[in-house]
Amino acid sequence: MHKILLRQLKKIFGNDKIEALPKELQKFVLMVNATYEGFDQDRLLIERSLELHSKELGKKTAKLQQQLKDIQESKEYIGKEEKVKRATLNLLSDLKIAKETAEESKSNLEATAGELKKRNEQLENSNRATLNLLSDLKIAQKSAEESKKQFEETAIKERQVRIEAERMNKFMVARELKMVELKKEIKTLKESSSSKNA
Repeated sequence: MHKILLRQLKKIFGNDKIEALPKELQKFVLMVNATYEGFDQDRLLIERSLELHSKELGKKTAKLQQQLKDIQESKEYIGKEEKVKRATLNLLSDLKIAKETAEESKSNLEATAGELKKRNEQLENSNRATLNLLSDLKIAQKSAEESKKQFEETAIKERQVRIEAERMNKFMVARELKMVELKKEIKTLKESSSSKNA
């Protein structure tokens, strides 16, 4: 797992273990990780290209320095101006070619550096977008947990109200039955009293 992504996960969720995340989020994190690794590989390729260009320029510079040294030695031991002149002309020609090559390499290096800068900006934008998304996901997760808690509390309250309603209903039914029995007893007592009086 990419170090930057691990730091971001730990910053947002307090834990850098991908197994602790929901499955849907795990897929997203793996895609982000692949993007980060791709950026790193591109950066390594660019840095390798810069290193090769630098070595090539170093070799050409060393070659020119050696040629210049050879010319100086030739001038010391060879008194003929024509040879020195030809060597100088060759050196100037080589210097011109080296200058053109150096300018071309400089242009390539600048283009490579611009591309690397662009890739870095894309990576930074991706980092910010990932942080924002992870933050939104954390807020959504927290909101879902709160909604679940409220739903559970509401269900408990509804169950308590239903139990209380059932208890009251049973009480009312029992009271009505008792009233019916009392009325029957009163009627029986009245009938019995009337029968005795007669």
